[in-house]
Amino acid sequence: MSWPMVALHELAEIERRAVEPRDIRTGTTYVGLEHIGSWGAFFAPITVSAGELASNKFRFDSETILYGKLRPYLAKIVAPDRSGVCSTDILPIRPGKRVDRMFLLHYLRSPAQVAEAANKSTGINLPRLPPSELATTEIPLPPLAEQRRIAGILDAADALRRRRREALALLDALPGAIFAEMFGDPVERSRDREFVPLGEITSKVGSGATPRGGATVYREKGTKFIRSMNVRDGIFSEEGMVCIDDAAARQLSNVEVTENDVFLNITGASVARCCRSDDSLSGARVNQHVAIIRPSNAIFTDFIMGALCHPHMNANLLRIAEAGATRQAITKSEIERLEVPAPSEHEAEEYSRRLRAGLETLRAVPIPCEAPGQDADMGDEYPRLG
Repeated sequence: MSWPMVALHELAEIERRAVEPRDIRTGTTYVGLEHIGSWGAFFAPITVSAGELASNKFRFDSETILYGKLRPYLAKIVAPDRSGVCSTDILPIRPGKRVDRMFLLHYLRSPAQVAEAANKSTGINLPRLPPSELATTEIPLPPLAEQRRIAGILDAADALRRRRREALALLDALPGAIFAEMFGDPVERSRDREFVPLGEITSKVGSGATPRGGATVYREKGTKFIRSMNVRDGIFSEEGMVCIDDAAARQLSNVEVTENDVFLNITGASVARCCRSDDSLSGARVNQHVAIIRPSNAIFTDFIMGALCHPHMNANLLRIAEAGATRQAITKSEIERLEVPAPSEHEAEEYSRRLRAGLETLRAVPIPCEAPGQDADMGDEYPRLG
């Protein structure tokens, strides 16, 4: 079905009436770009006091849409549930009678429209979408009843994605949480027990390298090549997995993975993330951003992962990485010197049992598909708008 396309300025008003700092009272809700997640992942405004804000702001209410014009590719677009003031890098949009607010929100936040907004932005270091360009954005205009039907479908999809994020967060947190319950805090040493350096219960600590030729040697089939993006906290992700050919694999034979290894990201933005291997990864290789930690006794694999996933140990690893001479990095010797509670085999077995039981429970909950902002188009779960 084809619907008429109508410019945004014919359907809604972009409100840019300034509020001076002296007119902002204690208890006012304030929204900056930092309070809006990409693709509407979160909306966390703050409350400010009189005199706290030093520059002019825009006013908004619960009938508007907030559109982040700075770096529009981040899709910081939400429908607020309260009134307040916002940064002037956020444009309040007030829908008129011909367009449903949630329908308009979802359309402006669709990947194609976000890409179009990014293309229309001006400025190199701090690209902004001019309000005049936003005003000329063409919106498909089905009947209001159809708009509301479509918005309802997309609202339901958003709820599913929130469930997905919550489920993944629980999966990430589980290894460290169970470890804390059984062994206490490995950094603060909250339990009166013996501690040992990680090097004493491991037989290998080492990182890989990028094969000669870099990404040009990646293949769809061959030896799995593990990168930092595959390592989540407590969970290995196949997303973005690549393979390398036999020649490249031979270059990295010293970092061949076994099923009982632990992976730790040692450089880059995801430094300190940690998970374990399994039999599906035996024979794989790792790149230079990932360290292999191999227990001297395979029964300690889950235990080591849990110790490294504990929130305080994770924070300690981040501090170590920040102290790197030239870049964020964790060295082999720093890993080997990390002290963990000295486990018995029985304790390690019990930890593994509890972890498996917890993971099985969480994985029994269906996890919806990924957010639309990461898809090429709106996908099968989204009705076509126009």
